[in-house]
Amino acid sequence: MMMTKPTHWSRLLLIAYLLLGTIYSVATPIFEASDEVSHYAVVQHIADTGELPVQQLGVKTAWEQEGSQPPLYYLLVSPLAQLIDTRDAAERMYRNPHAAPGDPSLDANRNLIIHSPAEDFPWRNTTLAVHLIRFLSIALGAGTIGLSYRIARRIFPDRLAIPIGTAALIAFNPMFLFISASVNNDNLTILLTSLALYLSVRCWDEPPGRLDHRGWGRRLVLGLVLGGAALSKISGLTLLPIVALILTVRHLRERDWRGWLLSGVLLALPVLLIAGWWYVRNLQLYGELFGLETMVAIAGPRSRDLLALVAEFDGFRYAYWALFGAVNIVTFPLAYFIFDLFMLLAAIGCGLWFIRNRRSDRFGLMLILTGYVLLVFVGVIRWTMMTPASQGRLMFPAIAAISLLLWLGWETILDFRHWHRAAGAVQVFWTLDFIKLRWALPIFMLIVAAIVPFRDIGPTYAGPSMISEKDLPSDLKRLEVDYGDQLRLIGYRPSEPRARSDSVEFTLYWQCLKPITADYSVFAIVYGRQLQEVGKRDAYPYHGLYATQHCEAGQVFADPYRMPIKTEGVERPVVLRAQIGLKDWAVHTELAPAAHGQPVPAVMLEVGKLAPPLQEHDSTPAYRVGDGLLLLAARIEQRDGAPYLALTWQVTAAPPEDYTIFVHLLDANGLLMGQADGPPLSGAYPTSWWSPGEVVVDTRPLSLPPEADRVTLGLYRLSDKTRLPIVDHSGQRVLNDEIVLSLKP
Repeated sequence: MMMTKPTHWSRLLLIAYLLLGTIYSVATPIFEASDEVSHYAVVQHIADTGELPVQQLGVKTAWEQEGSQPPLYYLLVSPLAQLIDTRDAAERMYRNPHAAPGDPSLDANRNLIIHSPAEDFPWRNTTLAVHLIRFLSIALGAGTIGLSYRIARRIFPDRLAIPIGTAALIAFNPMFLFISASVNNDNLTILLTSLALYLSVRCWDEPPGRLDHRGWGRRLVLGLVLGGAALSKISGLTLLPIVALILTVRHLRERDWRGWLLSGVLLALPVLLIAGWWYVRNLQLYGELFGLETMVAIAGPRSRDLLALVAEFDGFRYAYWALFGAVNIVTFPLAYFIFDLFMLLAAIGCGLWFIRNRRSDRFGLMLILTGYVLLVFVGVIRWTMMTPASQGRLMFPAIAAISLLLWLGWETILDFRHWHRAAGAVQVFWTLDFIKLRWALPIFMLIVAAIVPFRDIGPTYAGPSMISEKDLPSDLKRLEVDYGDQLRLIGYRPSEPRARSDSVEFTLYWQCLKPITADYSVFAIVYGRQLQEVGKRDAYPYHGLYATQHCEAGQVFADPYRMPIKTEGVERPVVLRAQIGLKDWAVHTELAPAAHGQPVPAVMLEVGKLAPPLQEHDSTPAYRVGDGLLLLAARIEQRDGAPYLALTWQVTAAPPEDYTIFVHLLDANGLLMGQADGPPLSGAYPTSWWSPGEVVVDTRPLSLPPEADRVTLGLYRLSDKTRLPIVDHSGQRVLNDEIVLSLKP
């Protein structure tokens, strides 16, 4: 790829970015981007009242901690909300009461908001206002990309690939696209810090001698931009010492003390005039300059656990590149591996560039930009130590500098000619087309960025499709349980029997019996043996996405579940049973279930299993029972002074139904003295859940009077009392299909 027309390529980048940003905006439902609902609440408050929000500890507000943010972004976009009828804002900001942000492993409650058809296209009211503000934010992101291109072009005018690569690392960063396509004050802050960096680089490159009116004007504009950044977000202040350092080096290398002092005045006065009132307001309202303590008190403080901070590093890395929704939607693992590898190689390459170019005229400026990145990182770490906020996207105010350093390192590490000269490598390096190879990463990023909205974001928020009763699955386990007169649980499909799992998957099928005015949550509690709780979930139906007030009479929908379960300390094997109920959390009312008009104490469904542990066993079976079971051993044991019957089964084929074990106690004349019929393991692990390869040990207590002579046992079908055929090790069918254990020596 030749860079003879850099302007042409930069325009193509911007077009691709604008197209992708629009796709991200459409794919992400309103208020599902990071903190968007709180940011928009500030906008709406300003649009409605003309006043800035005031934080009050202990008072719950729609804007939450974002009410502590500097207000420039909100003031600029609030006129869009004023031009549109947004009286439905409270309805659109209907929070999911069970939302679980920050955990990508969950398949439910990843949505912060309960959405409705009112958000569908064509947009109107609050939905329209949000999308218009998003489009404005996308335009701000385009400005950031253009400025990053100009910064890199200014620093490396003779290496035209560097500005294109720098801009591409921003334009095709999926997380930058996601944040740009949202209502978020970061978008203005990033633009202003990038503009301030560009102006600072211009100051660095000024020719020696006295400044003309353009130089002084540049400093005045730089002060105005820094004031805007400081009034957009507190992180905008981070650039102040960097700009001051650049101007100090510029003037003091010529011992221009007068120019240095005047530059400082032109820099400081606009910042104080534009942003100073906000920080004075913080002092008056909260007794602190930045308002950070108030923000932390509302957002929730972090326990001072540095190990927990280190453990969050994965999330920090992910959130720089691709961590969407409420910090709970990830993309495919290969993307993170490639991003990590790129960061590692780019960091090494960047270090090599500094070593090789330590006498370059660009060395000092690039070192200062590196210092800016580190300063922003220190600020993020400090903030993260105050409140849980380990998100790499908080580095975006320095994204222009970060992307320039990364691309510079990337080009340096890929310069195979350097490695050839340094190490005397084989000539194969010369055959690699370096000019094309370096663009593999932006192309990969473009592909990932294009896939994410359709593969990861959109499907996460896709609600259920209504089905007809004739479309219900043929293997549905029918229940016909009514919860009040509101909803009917038609039936369910359990998990497929599996050898091992840390979750259970099942699907409920609901029918709305009448128009519903309340939003019911489904509570599912999964139990092991003796009602030991191993998993629990409260959620609106269909992963927490569906509000039952939108369900019309007669409509049927599927409600799938994938619930993580606790396995440590749980006795196995066991069939996991889920209790299913409906509750209106608004009034804390639970609907009573009834089947065929009769009350049901609890609806318990077999939804999964924990398979038996692996066991050593004798390879020679004693008996073959039916078509798929081997009885490896049958013996009477003493446990705590009491007799027990221990049966060891091996499964060769999955039993088609639940069998019952019969155990008959006979005297010497063959008369029945007692029996202990029942399912294996007292019903904890029915045979229909047994899988090939499993070894199941079933023990049951026996009562053995002195006159007892023998025990007979076998399996039968409970439906018709038909015994399963039993064949001994020689291939002969056993008389009466029963195994005899003698009790006499």
